[in-house]
Amino acid sequence: MEQLIEAILRILQEAGFPAVRQMPQGKYPHLNGAVTAVGLQAAKTAQLRRFSYLGKTEKEGEELELYGKELEAEVFLQSICPRSKGAQTVMQRTDEIAQLLAGPMDTVSLSGFSVGPCTYDAQTDVFTMTVTAQVSAYLYALAEEDGTEFTDFILKGEVK
Repeated sequence: MEQLIEAILRILQEAGFPAVRQMPQGKYPHLNGAVTAVGLQAAKTAQLRRFSYLGKTEKEGEELELYGKELEAEVFLQSICPRSKGAQTVMQRTDEIAQLLAGPMDTVSLSGFSVGPCTYDAQTDVFTMTVTAQVSAYLYALAEEDGTEFTDFILKGEVK
């Protein structure tokens, strides 16, 4: 699941959006502008087996067995900004993130998303707005030649 969160964080950061992993409840850093916290709401796989055998592949001249499974997840991207920047700042950031999610991504496939309302939290003095995205990804695992352990995991949005 960490690879999925890392992939979403990388997508946001490469687009120029300050983004961090979800923080523990009630802990907000000092904010100078909008930042987006990414967290996992839920995840599941439809397969009962850990991984399905997909065949063999070559890595650095070595033949390895390739295994994989599809992962479906619900990820939230909560934009947060200080009250001093105004609700418009967090609404604009959320709109920009929604536009980014509507485009193509290499590491995950988006099947849909929803945008929640802009809210104000008086206790932390911030405006928040959350995008909840339904994503799917394929998790590939490479096994050592003797099949004893997985040595590498790769996250891809679509099978090619």
